[in-house]
Amino acid sequence: MIIKGGARSSGGFFANHLMKAEDNERVDVTEIRGLLADNVRDALHEMRMVAAGTRAENYFYHASINPREDERLTPEQWDIAVDRLEQNLGLTDHARFQVEHEKNGRTHRHIVWSRVDLDTMTLAS
Repeated sequence: MIIKGGARSSGGFFANHLMKAEDNERVDVTEIRGLLADNVRDALHEMRMVAAGTRAENYFYHASINPREDERLTPEQWDIAVDRLEQNLGLTDHARFQVEHEKNGRTHRHIVWSRVDLDTMTLAS
């Protein structure tokens, strides 16, 4: 399993990239949690608006989880992988959404978390 990620600020770019159906055989939003938005573009906009009070530049964290070519994860295994990554990043209970792509018969996921802790209005490092 390959996991890549980093703090980001280019919500418009990521909204386009994550929902780009022509580059993928399948694009599914599998979860939106802790946000009022019901789509990726609005979710990123909402995260940016919340972060405006913190002076944060990189207001969200984007990660991708790409299983090995011979790996097929069950929905439960995806949940475990994402939740464990969330815990390791110190983003437990932060707003997030997930987008699943299938490309060339392989499935991978993108997870985007707000870095803003709503209780303290501070950023997770």
